[in-house]
Amino acid sequence: MRNGQLKAGYNVQVGIQNQYILGYSLHQRPVDTVCLQEHLEKFCVNMGIYPQDVIADAGYGSEENYAWMQENEIEACVKYNSFHYQRKRNYKKKHSYQADAFICHTEEDEYECPEGKRLIFEEERNRAAENGYQSKRKI
Repeated sequence: MRNGQLKAGYNVQVGIQNQYILGYSLHQRPVDTVCLQEHLEKFCVNMGIYPQDVIADAGYGSEENYAWMQENEIEACVKYNSFHYQRKRNYKKKHSYQADAFICHTEEDEYECPEGKRLIFEEERNRAAENGYQSKRKI
């Protein structure tokens, strides 16, 4: 049990094309995001090639998955993980200070908040995910 919720012990992933099952994998992780790469690796071992295209729901959307698919020349049609949440009516009212509400000024490497104040770049920090994926964050 996690956060008062009963979670499944296993997560089954299935890859299909034209209604035929081409691959499946079983994972001991409750969320789809962290299963995608391992699932596609198993697909490659069994089929001898990565799929050309991957279509998946927002549960698979992550910076790490997008980067990995790009490295392996897989065309991704995968929504980012907050896609549906950001489309709700009251999202903009409640979240006016989310990253997507800021205006980017690329030439100056600055952002502008909804109140018109400028955020000036100070430094870049490395960030490591639980599984070891490294990314950079601008402060």
